[in-house]
Amino acid sequence: MNSPKENLLELATLKFSILNDQNLNLDEQHYERIEMLQLMVLNSFGLTRTIKNEELINFNKIPTDFELDEVLEKLHARATSYLTSDVKSDIQILTEAQTFKLDLYEVLEELNITINMYSSFVFYKILFNKRDSIENVLNALRLFDSEKVRNMFVVKNDDISVLSDEFAAELKKLGVKYYDQFLKYNNSSNSSDDFYM
Repeated sequence: MNSPKENLLELATLKFSILNDQNLNLDEQHYERIEMLQLMVLNSFGLTRTIKNEELINFNKIPTDFELDEVLEKLHARATSYLTSDVKSDIQILTEAQTFKLDLYEVLEELNITINMYSSFVFYKILFNKRDSIENVLNALRLFDSEKVRNMFVVKNDDISVLSDEFAAELKKLGVKYYDQFLKYNNSSNSSDDFYM
């Protein structure tokens, strides 16, 4: 098993090769390896995968040994800060997101919820517009992100709006909320809020 420093170096090398070789035809395995390395490095410090944390391990050149040590120190400091901070409940996180109009990616990554068209819709149109309670919004996001619901889809390019009526009926049966509003919003050329709830 590689050390975090070795994983960082491999990650930087892969990212650098992508940036600098226009003719590089990387297959899905290369991108999966980058994803895996990012997770391995962050997990080794007890950090979650957020934009801020990923910025620490984003490289546009191959770092020197000294630069790798600096990144490791920053990761350690971030981990210490993260692990010693007050633990917020998921409800508190969504309440803050609603109050301060926080970034979708940061919030849903912190909640470990997949970002897709539906979760974006619920976040911006239901949560931000206070169309339902925060508890109901959280439950809807968690249910839609559950393995059972995800297994119902063959999601192509995150286009979950083109599902058959049969799938929509199955989702309703499972208790997925806001799906009709999502479809109306997604299919409407007029994105006004007057048809919600």
